[in-house]
Amino acid sequence: MSTDIFFFIGYFIIILILYSLKWTKDFANKNSNELIGVTSAYFYLLADIKNDNDNKIFFDYTWKDINTPLVYLGIILALIYLYINYINKDKFINDESLIQENTQLKENFKVSQKEFYKLCSDIIKGCFGEFYESSNGNGRISIYKYDNNSFTLLGRYCSNPLYNSEGRPHYPENEGIIAIGWQNGTASIHNIPKYTNKGREWKKRMKEICNISDNSLDKIKMKSQSFHVQRINNEDSRNPLGIIVAEKLSSEIINEELITLPLKLHNEIIASLIKSMKTITK
Repeated sequence: MSTDIFFFIGYFIIILILYSLKWTKDFANKNSNELIGVTSAYFYLLADIKNDNDNKIFFDYTWKDINTPLVYLGIILALIYLYINYINKDKFINDESLIQENTQLKENFKVSQKEFYKLCSDIIKGCFGEFYESSNGNGRISIYKYDNNSFTLLGRYCSNPLYNSEGRPHYPENEGIIAIGWQNGTASIHNIPKYTNKGREWKKRMKEICNISDNSLDKIKMKSQSFHVQRINNEDSRNPLGIIVAEKLSSEIINEELITLPLKLHNEIIASLIKSMKTITK
């Protein structure tokens, strides 16, 4: 028996090893049809490179003798490979279906974001009704969650539609009046000049109060004159959950009780809202 027999024995030993070892068995089982395709290609390769070889392989058969059977065996295995692929084609995921699935998931996520934002905004409207009654349409409350060294807007409500839009989705933890409230637990600021003459005095006062750039001030749509910021603490030693920002276009001081009392009364609801929606980001 010629050593050429090992072209067959060696190959099948490799296949047996793949199905025998525990760390390759799962791979072999999941890719058994691909192994049939590889075997078909291997037989074609042998038939091609050994076509004119007179070496004996087994029982006086040479490569020339088994060339045609090798080709037919390769064809049979190729047909088996194609048939298995055909009957399992519904299980395969192509690039187009992956793209469609990814697009649908993104759309579903956007819908979830909008629904959650509305839910949070509805809760704000319901919990702080007295604040809105006393604000004569110029008051707004926003709730932010704290995550990755920044604040993400979860929801807000203002009876004036002009200031009820989402605005900036993220705010840095070290900028603006929101940063003062975050660091100190609470902050109440009022008597800020009205925004007139391109906001020179308003901007000047805001920059005196807190660390904030002209670029950030320009992005603020509601040029408020009074603020009350309250941190929403965690129940343990972890970072606080988030922060609530009440603001008004008028310069008189905001009645803190209209914020602190509802926040205390509905603390569990607001805290649970923030905790349960940590994965909802803009």
